[in-house]
Amino acid sequence: MNTSTQHSFSSVLSINPYKETYFSGISSFITETTSPKFSKDQFVISYISTKEFITAQIAISKNIPEEDLFDAISNKAYDELALDQAVEYKIRYIESFDTLDEENRYFHVFIVDPLDITNTFIKIIEKVKYIDVIHPNPLKTKFQELRDRIIQIPSIVDKLFLYRFCTIKM
Repeated sequence: MNTSTQHSFSSVLSINPYKETYFSGISSFITETTSPKFSKDQFVISYISTKEFITAQIAISKNIPEEDLFDAISNKAYDELALDQAVEYKIRYIESFDTLDEENRYFHVFIVDPLDITNTFIKIIEKVKYIDVIHPNPLKTKFQELRDRIIQIPSIVDKLFLYRFCTIKM
């Protein structure tokens, strides 16, 4: 990516939509904020719970050209997972390269009903106006659940996530 297309953000806002907690990261400082405000220079990230999306692995023939891949994955997801044809689900996928199958390509598919996204983030959007990234959160462990009940430090996971996200190159 050349410098003319790179985006510069003054801060990162990490949101827990289920507890309505907000963490702002500026430089190397992370602070909890109770009243987030919209800013064009701010990168906003959040997640969606495993209860609100479907995940599956789908095999697609290697003969499918790249330009037809999304349609092929979408059609196969609707067919194999018996999705409601009346709903236009948001479907995203990543390719899994750890297979030795010579005939098929495998994709991890994430499917969410747009109504679930709207219901989860409606209060958040009123405050921050826009969310740059919503990622699926499939790996909440029993340790995290236990920690939330016993230690009562709800901000540590958000801070660690925000730190991890900020250190990943885009």
